[in-house]
Amino acid sequence: MALQVVESREEGNVSILILGALYGYEDFVRVLLSWNSSPQHVNLRGNVKNDHGNLIQGVTALWCALEKGHYSIASILINEGKADIFCGPRESLFDYFIKTGRLDVIQFLVDNDYATVKTQSVTNKSYYYYLDLAASSDHTNIVIYFLSKGDERDIRKGIGVSNALHLAAKKGHYDCVRLLCNAGLSPKRRDVYGNTPLRIAAVNKHFNIVDFFLEYNNDEASFNELELLASSYINVNWQLGINDQFHQMYNLLEQSLIKRLLLNIPKAVAPPIAAYEFQRECQSIDELESIQHDADRLILEALLIRERLLLPEKDKTLLVSLRQRGITLAERGEFDQCFQLWLHTFRLHQQLESDIDLQNFVWLFCRMFTAGISISIVSFLQICYITFASSQQKFTGERVATSLYLVAIAAKLLEQDTMTSVDRHAILQWIRRLCRQQPITEDTAQTLLHLCVTDRTYQFIRLLLHCGHRWIDLDAVDRIYGDTALHRIARSWTDVNAIPIIEFLINAGAHIDCLNNYKQMPINVAKTTAVRSLLQSKQRLLRLKCLCARLITNQQINYDSVWPVHTALNRFIVLHGDLSRKHELSDEDSLIDGFDLFD
Repeated sequence: MALQVVESREEGNVSILILGALYGYEDFVRVLLSWNSSPQHVNLRGNVKNDHGNLIQGVTALWCALEKGHYSIASILINEGKADIFCGPRESLFDYFIKTGRLDVIQFLVDNDYATVKTQSVTNKSYYYYLDLAASSDHTNIVIYFLSKGDERDIRKGIGVSNALHLAAKKGHYDCVRLLCNAGLSPKRRDVYGNTPLRIAAVNKHFNIVDFFLEYNNDEASFNELELLASSYINVNWQLGINDQFHQMYNLLEQSLIKRLLLNIPKAVAPPIAAYEFQRECQSIDELESIQHDADRLILEALLIRERLLLPEKDKTLLVSLRQRGITLAERGEFDQCFQLWLHTFRLHQQLESDIDLQNFVWLFCRMFTAGISISIVSFLQICYITFASSQQKFTGERVATSLYLVAIAAKLLEQDTMTSVDRHAILQWIRRLCRQQPITEDTAQTLLHLCVTDRTYQFIRLLLHCGHRWIDLDAVDRIYGDTALHRIARSWTDVNAIPIIEFLINAGAHIDCLNNYKQMPINVAKTTAVRSLLQSKQRLLRLKCLCARLITNQQINYDSVWPVHTALNRFIVLHGDLSRKHELSDEDSLIDGFDLFD
């Protein structure tokens, strides 16, 4: 029992076996093991001070023997006492002595086959883990030893997924980085987060290692990666000023440019365009130094770099920074520059086949109105005609609403006294073409008129019908309730603009007796007394064709076989009482203008 007692001594809290191993008493250790060689005895833990006077807790007799270099005693403990070589303070003995740089201990354990670094048979940690640990700890002698024990083919192919090079680059261990690269570890392999050793070294500001990688790889891809990292430090919402990210970006660009010039690897820069204020990427140190304290110009440099590198990869993160930059420009009142940048961004969206709406431009034009800045008619129409682009032909609710917002802006522009007749004609022509296209939201089948009456702007609706009376179906129904525009405006809780809009729609030819999916006329869904009274007054003079359609539906006359199903006449009857039958109507069914002859 005394053998298992841990006593407090000057050396720490130790057992008799630990004392024997600590002081190198080989015969004494043999005698103790002959009395008791149980694992509980051999692996008993204590607390011992190391050579630096630091108290190490949870050590075993084997740890003491290895720490002091008593290898004969270590062999006795392992061979006769079956000491656990992975039983160390807070971690395995192997890990501990790798971290502390004890190559002699590592060699003793491996060369005597007490531990192996080639397989996972002894422990759940592999050779690559130990190589990583040595590289992370900057013990080049142990790294060299492990490399000599590894399979050269496996090392060069990266089998085992060693992160030794990544770890050495992160910690700034220059000698280890050189050693590992020369041994064949690829500096282009990415870790689980997609980072290369070059990127890791740059992020951690180990510029000597960055220099080494650039020279070692000596290719365009490495410079591109470094420059892309530099551009990522720019926050496009910066105001003029300098901070750590600013310095980091500049330092990386400077380092990349210097190496490009030394290694004769020039950039392939794009020609200047208005979106980037006709600026080009810096191609000399003098050019870069001239923009060192110009935050706006550095932001442009970053955007230029990102487009050069991300566009070929079809990386859509490029678009986010451009949108943010545009917002910053608009908030600073630089509307023209914002417009040019976002117009360029839209073209990039098309190149990347990325879904995009024109709401950014609507927001920009509204900001200009608020600021009292005149909008260029040419620029405005340039955006308006984009609504007819192939990329905008999927009529989502957002896209149809955006087209309507542009019509609303057009209405405001037409009110300006400075509007020329040529500009006025051009705007009206665009609105006519938009109405002729008859955009309908894919999900709810709402027309421009449905969305327009929701806003309850009388002048807006007048403009829309003035330009599109030939194509706008006043009695088109949505897919929500089967409502017409009259149903929609009748549901309004306020009379503001509702009364004149209802009168205008009725005078334009809207039918007040159309029934929705629930067999309700606009008067049945009216929310206010004034609207209800107006609709009631208009019902006194129903048109003959409406009365005939109502009679057919009320008498349940089977008219489908009398004339072709997909006709405007069928649709007209459906709107007057048969909408609940859910007829499948073609696009031509909305053309009911031919029934005016029954008025």
